[in-house]
Amino acid sequence: MSSGSYAQTLADFEHHFRVVAEGNFQEPDVDSLKKMYKFLYGLYTPTKKDSIQKEGKKYPLDDFSKTALYKQQINFLFNDTAWHKTNLACAMVTYSNDTSRISQIVQLLERRKYADIQASFALLSMKSKDLIPLLRSIDSLKTYETVGYLVRAFLNQEPEILEKFASDSIGSRNDVTRQIALQAMAKGKITPAKEKVLKQLILDHDSQQGWAISVLSEMGSPDMLDLVRPNLFSDSDLTWVSFLALANSPSERDAKALDTLLRQDPPIPQLYRALSQSSRTKSQKKWLSLLRDKPFPEDYIPILDDRDPILKNDAVYQDICETILFSDNEYISQLFSYFRTRKDEQTTAFLLKCISLPGGKLANKNPIYARLAGRKSEQISKALPLIMDQIDSANLGVVSLLLEYDNFDYVAKVKSWIADPNFNEHLKQGCEAYLSKATERKL
Repeated sequence: MSSGSYAQTLADFEHHFRVVAEGNFQEPDVDSLKKMYKFLYGLYTPTKKDSIQKEGKKYPLDDFSKTALYKQQINFLFNDTAWHKTNLACAMVTYSNDTSRISQIVQLLERRKYADIQASFALLSMKSKDLIPLLRSIDSLKTYETVGYLVRAFLNQEPEILEKFASDSIGSRNDVTRQIALQAMAKGKITPAKEKVLKQLILDHDSQQGWAISVLSEMGSPDMLDLVRPNLFSDSDLTWVSFLALANSPSERDAKALDTLLRQDPPIPQLYRALSQSSRTKSQKKWLSLLRDKPFPEDYIPILDDRDPILKNDAVYQDICETILFSDNEYISQLFSYFRTRKDEQTTAFLLKCISLPGGKLANKNPIYARLAGRKSEQISKALPLIMDQIDSANLGVVSLLLEYDNFDYVAKVKSWIADPNFNEHLKQGCEAYLSKATERKL
Protein backbone atom coordinates (compact mmCIF):
# COMPACT_ATOMS: atom_id res chain seq x y z
CA MET A 1 0.00 0.00 0.00
CA SER A 2 1.42 3.38 -0.98
CA SER A 3 2.23 5.80 1.84
CA GLY A 4 2.68 8.89 -0.28
CA SER A 5 -0.74 10.48 0.20
CA TYR A 6 -2.33 11.99 3.26
CA ALA A 7 -5.96 11.04 2.66
CA GLN A 8 -8.63 12.62 4.81
CA THR A 9 -12.07 11.22 3.95
CA LEU A 10 -14.01 8.35 5.51
CA ALA A 11 -14.21 6.59 2.13
CA ASP A 12 -10.41 6.83 1.67
CA PHE A 13 -9.71 5.49 5.13
CA GLU A 14 -12.21 2.66 4.79
CA HIS A 15 -10.65 1.64 1.47
CA HIS A 16 -7.09 1.61 2.81
CA PHE A 17 -8.09 -0.11 6.02
CA ARG A 18 -9.89 -2.83 4.02
CA VAL A 19 -6.75 -3.47 1.96
CA VAL A 20 -4.71 -3.92 5.14
CA ALA A 21 -7.39 -6.17 6.68
CA GLU A 22 -7.50 -8.38 3.59
CA GLY A 23 -3.75 -8.85 3.99
CA ASN A 24 -4.30 -10.00 7.60
CA PHE A 25 -2.76 -6.81 9.02
CA GLN A 26 0.84 -7.57 8.16
CA GLU A 27 3.18 -5.27 10.07
CA PRO A 28 4.57 -3.43 6.99
CA ASP A 29 0.98 -2.75 5.83
CA VAL A 30 -0.05 -1.44 9.24
CA ASP A 31 3.02 0.78 9.28
CA SER A 32 2.11 2.14 5.83
CA LEU A 33 -1.42 2.88 7.02
CA LYS A 34 0.00 4.88 9.93
CA LYS A 35 2.30 6.81 7.61
CA MET A 36 -0.65 7.66 5.38
CA TYR A 37 -2.80 8.78 8.33
CA LYS A 38 -0.17 10.46 10.46
CA PHE A 39 -2.44 11.03 13.45
CA LEU A 40 -2.19 7.28 14.09
CA TYR A 41 1.54 7.60 14.76
CA GLY A 42 3.08 8.01 18.18
CA LEU A 43 1.39 7.97 21.56
CA TYR A 44 -2.38 8.33 21.45
CA THR A 45 -2.52 10.98 24.15
CA PRO A 46 -5.71 12.80 25.15
CA THR A 47 -4.08 16.11 24.10
CA LYS A 48 -3.26 14.74 20.66
CA LYS A 49 -6.75 13.34 20.30
CA ASP A 50 -8.35 16.65 21.28
CA SER A 51 -6.18 18.57 18.80
CA ILE A 52 -7.28 16.22 16.01
CA GLN A 53 -10.92 16.82 16.88
CA LYS A 54 -10.41 20.61 16.88
CA GLU A 55 -9.21 20.43 13.27
CA GLY A 56 -12.77 19.83 12.16
CA LYS A 57 -12.73 16.03 12.29
CA LYS A 58 -10.35 15.64 9.37
CA TYR A 59 -10.18 11.94 10.10
CA PRO A 60 -13.75 10.93 11.06
CA LEU A 61 -13.02 7.64 12.77
CA ASP A 62 -16.04 8.28 14.94
CA ASP A 63 -18.06 7.67 11.75
CA PHE A 64 -15.82 4.78 10.74
CA SER A 65 -16.58 3.00 14.01
CA LYS A 66 -20.19 2.67 12.85
CA THR A 67 -19.22 0.75 9.71
CA ALA A 68 -19.50 -3.02 9.32
CA LEU A 69 -15.78 -3.19 8.47
CA TYR A 70 -14.76 -1.66 11.79
CA LYS A 71 -17.11 -3.91 13.75
CA GLN A 72 -15.81 -6.98 11.91
CA GLN A 73 -12.15 -6.28 12.58
CA ILE A 74 -11.80 -4.48 15.91
CA ASN A 75 -12.34 -7.59 18.04
CA PHE A 76 -9.85 -9.51 15.90
CA LEU A 77 -7.23 -6.80 16.43
CA PHE A 78 -7.76 -6.63 20.20
CA ASN A 79 -7.63 -10.41 20.63
CA ASP A 80 -4.41 -10.86 18.64
CA THR A 81 -1.08 -11.23 20.43
CA ALA A 82 0.94 -9.13 17.96
CA TRP A 83 1.81 -5.70 19.33
CA HIS A 84 1.39 -3.89 16.01
CA LYS A 85 -2.20 -5.18 15.76
CA THR A 86 -3.23 -4.29 19.30
CA ASN A 87 -1.58 -0.87 18.94
CA LEU A 88 -3.68 -0.28 15.85
CA ALA A 89 -6.79 -1.35 17.77
CA CYS A 90 -5.96 1.18 20.49
CA ALA A 91 -5.52 3.92 17.90
CA MET A 92 -8.82 3.03 16.24
CA VAL A 93 -10.86 3.20 19.43
CA THR A 94 -9.06 6.36 20.56
CA TYR A 95 -9.81 8.31 17.41
CA SER A 96 -13.35 6.99 17.13
CA ASN A 97 -13.95 7.68 20.83
CA ASP A 98 -15.46 4.21 21.06
CA THR A 99 -16.00 4.02 24.81
CA SER A 100 -17.78 0.68 24.39
CA ARG A 101 -14.28 -0.85 24.06
CA ILE A 102 -13.02 0.18 27.50
CA SER A 103 -13.37 -3.37 28.83
CA GLN A 104 -11.30 -4.71 25.91
CA ILE A 105 -8.53 -2.21 26.61
CA VAL A 106 -8.51 -3.26 30.28
CA GLN A 107 -8.36 -6.94 29.24
CA LEU A 108 -5.44 -6.16 26.94
CA LEU A 109 -3.62 -4.45 29.80
CA GLU A 110 -4.23 -7.46 32.03
CA ARG A 111 -2.79 -9.79 29.39
CA ARG A 112 0.29 -7.58 29.05
CA LYS A 113 0.69 -7.33 32.83
CA TYR A 114 -0.12 -3.62 32.42
CA ALA A 115 3.17 -2.96 30.58
CA ASP A 116 1.52 -1.55 27.44
CA ILE A 117 1.79 2.24 27.21
CA GLN A 118 -0.32 2.52 24.04
CA ALA A 119 -3.20 0.69 25.69
CA SER A 120 -2.74 2.84 28.80
CA PHE A 121 -3.05 6.04 26.79
CA ALA A 122 -6.06 4.65 24.94
CA LEU A 123 -7.76 3.94 28.26
CA LEU A 124 -6.87 7.38 29.58
CA SER A 125 -8.30 9.04 26.47
CA MET A 126 -11.59 7.22 27.08
CA LYS A 127 -11.87 9.09 30.41
CA SER A 128 -12.59 5.89 32.28
CA LYS A 129 -13.62 6.45 35.90
CA ASP A 130 -11.77 3.30 36.99
CA LEU A 131 -8.23 4.58 37.63
CA ILE A 132 -6.81 1.33 39.03
CA PRO A 133 -5.70 -0.12 35.63
CA LEU A 134 -3.89 3.15 34.85
CA LEU A 135 -2.11 3.15 38.21
CA ARG A 136 -1.06 -0.44 37.68
CA SER A 137 0.29 0.53 34.25
CA ILE A 138 2.31 3.40 35.70
CA ASP A 139 3.70 1.05 38.34
CA SER A 140 4.52 -1.61 35.74
CA LEU A 141 6.16 0.91 33.39
CA LYS A 142 8.00 2.90 36.07
CA THR A 143 11.46 1.96 34.73
CA TYR A 144 10.61 3.16 31.20
CA GLU A 145 11.38 6.72 30.06
CA THR A 146 7.95 7.07 28.43
CA VAL A 147 6.13 6.60 31.73
CA GLY A 148 6.62 10.31 32.42
CA TYR A 149 4.25 11.13 29.55
CA LEU A 150 1.64 8.81 31.04
CA VAL A 151 1.95 10.34 34.51
CA ARG A 152 1.60 13.88 33.13
CA ALA A 153 -1.47 12.86 31.12
CA PHE A 154 -2.94 11.18 34.19
CA LEU A 155 -2.46 14.39 36.18
CA ASN A 156 -4.23 16.43 33.49
CA GLN A 157 -7.58 14.85 34.25
CA GLU A 158 -10.50 16.81 35.64
CA PRO A 159 -9.66 18.42 39.03
CA GLU A 160 -12.56 16.74 40.83
CA ILE A 161 -11.35 13.32 39.65
CA LEU A 162 -7.83 14.06 40.89
CA GLU A 163 -9.09 15.49 44.19
CA LYS A 164 -11.00 12.30 44.96
CA PHE A 165 -8.14 10.08 43.80
CA ALA A 166 -5.65 11.96 45.99
CA SER A 167 -7.91 11.76 49.02
CA ASP A 168 -8.54 8.03 48.52
CA SER A 169 -4.95 7.07 47.69
CA ILE A 170 -2.69 9.13 49.96
CA GLY A 171 -2.66 6.26 52.47
CA SER A 172 -1.87 3.57 49.90
CA ARG A 173 0.83 1.03 50.67
CA ASN A 174 2.06 1.29 47.08
CA ASP A 175 4.80 3.94 46.79
CA VAL A 176 4.04 4.74 43.15
CA THR A 177 0.35 5.29 43.90
CA ARG A 178 1.23 7.53 46.85
CA GLN A 179 3.66 9.58 44.74
CA ILE A 180 0.99 10.21 42.13
CA ALA A 181 -1.59 10.95 44.81
CA LEU A 182 0.76 13.58 46.24
CA GLN A 183 1.28 15.15 42.81
CA ALA A 184 -2.49 15.11 42.27
CA MET A 185 -2.90 17.16 45.45
CA ALA A 186 -0.98 20.00 43.82
CA LYS A 187 -3.50 20.23 40.97
CA GLY A 188 -6.31 21.56 43.12
CA LYS A 189 -6.58 24.53 45.45
CA ILE A 190 -4.57 24.66 48.63
CA THR A 191 -6.70 23.79 51.66
CA PRO A 192 -5.96 23.46 55.39
CA ALA A 193 -6.81 19.75 55.17
CA LYS A 194 -4.27 19.19 52.38
CA GLU A 195 -1.58 21.15 54.20
CA LYS A 196 -2.15 19.19 57.37
CA VAL A 197 -1.73 15.83 55.60
CA LEU A 198 1.37 16.91 53.69
CA LYS A 199 3.09 18.58 56.63
CA GLN A 200 2.47 15.53 58.80
CA LEU A 201 4.27 13.36 56.24
CA ILE A 202 7.30 15.64 56.57
CA LEU A 203 7.18 15.67 60.38
CA ASP A 204 6.96 11.86 60.35
CA HIS A 205 10.02 11.63 58.06
CA ASP A 206 7.85 9.55 55.76
CA SER A 207 9.54 7.89 52.75
CA GLN A 208 7.47 10.24 50.56
CA GLN A 209 8.37 13.43 52.41
CA GLY A 210 10.29 14.73 49.38
CA TRP A 211 7.09 14.62 47.32
CA ALA A 212 5.19 16.26 50.17
CA ILE A 213 7.69 19.15 50.28
CA SER A 214 7.52 19.45 46.49
CA VAL A 215 3.71 19.69 46.51
CA LEU A 216 3.67 22.25 49.32
CA SER A 217 6.27 24.23 47.39
CA GLU A 218 4.21 24.10 44.19
CA MET A 219 1.14 25.30 46.07
CA GLY A 220 3.11 28.18 47.64
CA SER A 221 2.47 27.00 51.16
CA PRO A 222 3.61 29.41 53.92
CA ASP A 223 5.64 28.81 57.10
CA MET A 224 7.98 26.17 55.68
CA LEU A 225 11.22 26.96 57.55
CA ASP A 226 10.77 24.72 60.58
CA LEU A 227 9.59 21.84 58.39
CA VAL A 228 12.52 21.90 55.98
CA ARG A 229 15.32 23.23 58.24
CA PRO A 230 16.85 19.73 58.81
CA ASN A 231 17.29 19.31 55.04
CA LEU A 232 18.97 22.62 54.22
CA PHE A 233 22.50 21.45 55.01
CA SER A 234 22.02 17.70 54.72
CA ASP A 235 23.38 17.49 51.14
CA SER A 236 20.61 15.03 50.34
CA ASP A 237 17.95 14.69 47.64
CA LEU A 238 15.72 16.85 49.84
CA THR A 239 18.07 19.85 49.97
CA TRP A 240 17.15 21.61 46.73
CA VAL A 241 13.37 21.05 47.02
CA SER A 242 13.55 22.40 50.57
CA PHE A 243 15.21 25.60 49.33
CA LEU A 244 12.55 25.83 46.61
CA ALA A 245 9.80 25.54 49.25
CA LEU A 246 11.32 28.54 51.05
CA ALA A 247 11.66 30.48 47.79
CA ASN A 248 7.97 29.86 46.97
CA SER A 249 6.70 30.67 50.44
CA PRO A 250 4.88 33.99 51.01
CA SER A 251 5.90 34.08 54.68
CA GLU A 252 8.11 36.95 55.83
CA ARG A 253 9.99 34.63 58.19
CA ASP A 254 10.85 32.28 55.31
CA ALA A 255 12.02 35.27 53.20
CA LYS A 256 14.30 36.47 56.01
CA ALA A 257 15.75 32.98 56.32
CA LEU A 258 16.61 33.07 52.60
CA ASP A 259 18.35 36.42 53.01
CA THR A 260 20.40 35.04 55.88
CA LEU A 261 21.36 31.98 53.85
CA LEU A 262 22.38 34.15 50.90
CA ARG A 263 24.96 35.91 53.09
CA GLN A 264 26.62 32.60 53.90
CA ASP A 265 30.16 32.05 52.63
CA PRO A 266 30.73 30.04 50.52
CA PRO A 267 27.46 30.60 48.62
CA ILE A 268 25.00 27.72 48.37
CA PRO A 269 24.44 26.57 44.74
CA GLN A 270 21.10 24.86 45.49
CA LEU A 271 19.75 28.13 46.89
CA TYR A 272 20.63 30.05 43.72
CA ARG A 273 18.96 27.37 41.65
CA ALA A 274 15.83 27.49 43.81
CA LEU A 275 15.52 31.26 43.42
CA SER A 276 15.80 31.04 39.62
CA GLN A 277 13.14 28.33 39.42
CA SER A 278 10.76 29.82 41.97
CA SER A 279 7.22 30.72 40.94
CA ARG A 280 7.29 33.71 43.28
CA THR A 281 8.13 37.09 41.70
CA LYS A 282 10.01 38.33 44.77
CA SER A 283 12.38 35.35 44.64
CA GLN A 284 12.88 35.69 40.89
CA LYS A 285 13.84 39.35 41.33
CA LYS A 286 16.22 38.38 44.12
CA TRP A 287 17.96 35.94 41.76
CA LEU A 288 18.24 38.61 39.06
CA SER A 289 19.76 41.04 41.56
CA LEU A 290 22.36 38.38 42.42
CA LEU A 291 23.07 37.97 38.72
CA ARG A 292 23.70 41.73 38.51
CA ASP A 293 25.58 42.35 41.72
CA LYS A 294 27.42 39.22 42.87
CA PRO A 295 29.61 36.51 41.36
CA PHE A 296 27.90 33.12 41.28
CA PRO A 297 29.25 30.11 43.18
CA GLU A 298 31.94 28.35 41.18
CA ASP A 299 29.96 25.10 41.07
CA TYR A 300 26.71 26.75 39.95
CA ILE A 301 25.87 27.20 36.26
CA PRO A 302 22.46 28.78 35.68
CA ILE A 303 20.42 26.98 33.04
CA LEU A 304 16.93 28.31 32.34
CA ASP A 305 14.38 25.82 31.06
CA ASP A 306 11.31 26.78 29.01
CA ARG A 307 9.14 25.54 31.89
CA ASP A 308 10.73 27.87 34.46
CA PRO A 309 8.12 30.38 35.75
CA ILE A 310 10.51 33.33 35.46
CA LEU A 311 10.39 33.11 31.66
CA LYS A 312 6.60 33.56 31.67
CA ASN A 313 6.43 36.32 34.29
CA ASP A 314 5.69 39.78 32.86
CA ALA A 315 6.37 41.30 36.28
CA VAL A 316 10.15 40.80 35.89
CA TYR A 317 10.42 42.30 32.36
CA GLN A 318 12.25 45.44 33.49
CA ASP A 319 14.49 43.47 35.85
CA ILE A 320 15.49 41.15 33.00
CA CYS A 321 16.36 44.10 30.76
CA GLU A 322 18.38 45.87 33.46
CA THR A 323 20.28 42.70 34.31
CA ILE A 324 21.26 42.18 30.67
CA LEU A 325 22.41 45.80 30.32
CA PHE A 326 24.21 46.26 33.63
CA SER A 327 25.49 42.84 34.68
CA ASP A 328 29.01 41.61 34.02
CA ASN A 329 27.96 38.04 34.72
CA GLU A 330 29.11 35.68 31.98
CA TYR A 331 25.78 33.80 32.03
CA ILE A 332 23.43 36.64 31.10
CA SER A 333 22.92 35.19 27.60
CA GLN A 334 20.55 32.72 29.31
CA LEU A 335 18.13 35.60 29.89
CA PHE A 336 17.42 36.09 26.19
CA SER A 337 15.17 33.02 26.40
CA TYR A 338 12.75 35.36 28.19
CA PHE A 339 12.02 37.13 24.89
CA ARG A 340 11.23 34.02 22.83
CA THR A 341 7.47 34.59 22.83
CA ARG A 342 7.53 38.37 23.32
CA LYS A 343 7.19 39.83 19.82
CA ASP A 344 6.12 43.38 20.72
CA GLU A 345 7.90 46.44 19.36
CA GLN A 346 9.30 47.42 22.77
CA THR A 347 11.08 44.09 23.02
CA THR A 348 12.32 44.33 19.44
CA ALA A 349 13.80 47.76 20.20
CA PHE A 350 15.52 46.41 23.31
CA LEU A 351 17.05 43.48 21.42
CA LEU A 352 18.35 45.81 18.74
CA LYS A 353 19.90 47.94 21.48
CA CYS A 354 21.68 44.82 22.78
CA ILE A 355 22.98 44.10 19.28
CA SER A 356 24.54 47.56 19.16
CA LEU A 357 26.42 47.13 22.46
CA PRO A 358 30.17 46.51 22.25
CA GLY A 359 31.66 43.05 22.76
CA GLY A 360 32.71 41.87 26.20
CA LYS A 361 29.86 40.19 28.03
CA LEU A 362 27.69 40.33 24.87
CA ALA A 363 30.44 39.24 22.47
CA ASN A 364 28.31 36.25 21.45
CA LYS A 365 25.24 37.83 19.91
CA ASN A 366 23.76 34.60 18.52
CA PRO A 367 21.10 34.37 21.27
CA ILE A 368 19.97 37.90 20.33
CA TYR A 369 19.75 37.13 16.62
CA ALA A 370 17.73 34.02 17.48
CA ARG A 371 15.21 36.15 19.38
CA LEU A 372 14.99 38.70 16.53
CA ALA A 373 14.06 36.00 14.00
CA GLY A 374 10.45 35.73 12.89
CA ARG A 375 9.32 39.17 14.11
CA LYS A 376 8.53 40.76 10.72
CA SER A 377 9.42 44.17 12.15
CA GLU A 378 10.17 47.35 10.24
CA GLN A 379 12.59 48.22 13.06
CA ILE A 380 14.75 45.22 12.21
CA SER A 381 14.61 45.89 8.47
CA LYS A 382 15.86 49.44 9.04
CA ALA A 383 18.55 48.33 11.52
CA LEU A 384 20.14 45.70 9.26
CA PRO A 385 22.52 48.13 7.48
CA LEU A 386 23.91 49.34 10.82
CA ILE A 387 24.22 45.76 12.07
CA MET A 388 26.10 44.72 8.93
CA ASP A 389 28.42 47.74 9.19
CA GLN A 390 29.36 46.73 12.74
CA ILE A 391 29.75 43.01 12.19
CA ASP A 392 33.32 41.91 11.48
CA SER A 393 33.02 38.13 11.12
CA ALA A 394 30.65 35.54 9.69
CA ASN A 395 27.49 35.02 11.68
CA LEU A 396 24.69 32.65 10.69
CA GLY A 397 22.13 34.53 12.78
CA VAL A 398 22.55 37.78 10.87
CA VAL A 399 22.56 35.92 7.52
CA SER A 400 19.21 34.41 8.47
CA LEU A 401 17.87 37.91 9.15
CA LEU A 402 19.13 39.11 5.76
CA LEU A 403 17.23 36.25 4.14
CA GLU A 404 14.10 36.88 6.21
CA TYR A 405 14.00 40.55 5.16
CA ASP A 406 15.04 39.93 1.54
CA ASN A 407 18.08 42.15 1.96
CA PHE A 408 20.64 41.21 -0.70
CA ASP A 409 22.88 44.26 -0.40
CA TYR A 410 25.65 42.29 1.28
CA VAL A 411 26.52 39.61 -1.28
CA ALA A 412 30.11 40.82 -1.50
CA LYS A 413 30.54 40.72 2.27
CA VAL A 414 29.12 37.19 2.56
CA LYS A 415 31.34 36.04 -0.32
CA SER A 416 34.36 37.44 1.51
CA TRP A 417 33.42 35.40 4.57
CA ILE A 418 33.31 32.19 2.56
CA ALA A 419 36.62 33.02 0.86
CA ASP A 420 38.38 33.33 4.22
CA PRO A 421 40.60 30.22 4.72
CA ASN A 422 39.59 30.19 8.40
CA PHE A 423 35.87 30.21 7.54
CA ASN A 424 33.79 28.08 9.89
CA GLU A 425 32.33 25.24 7.81
CA HIS A 426 29.12 24.93 9.83
CA LEU A 427 28.18 28.46 8.66
CA LYS A 428 28.71 27.63 5.01
CA GLN A 429 25.27 26.22 4.24
CA GLY A 430 23.44 29.33 5.49
CA CYS A 431 25.76 31.67 3.61
CA GLU A 432 25.40 29.66 0.40
CA ALA A 433 21.62 29.75 0.77
CA TYR A 434 21.82 33.55 0.97
CA LEU A 435 24.03 33.77 -2.13
CA SER A 436 21.82 31.34 -4.04
CA LYS A 437 18.71 33.36 -3.23
CA ALA A 438 20.51 36.55 -4.30
CA THR A 439 21.37 34.96 -7.65
CA GLU A 440 17.73 33.90 -8.14
CA ARG A 441 16.56 37.47 -7.53
CA LYS A 442 18.81 38.74 -10.34
CA LEU A 443 17.40 36.30 -12.88
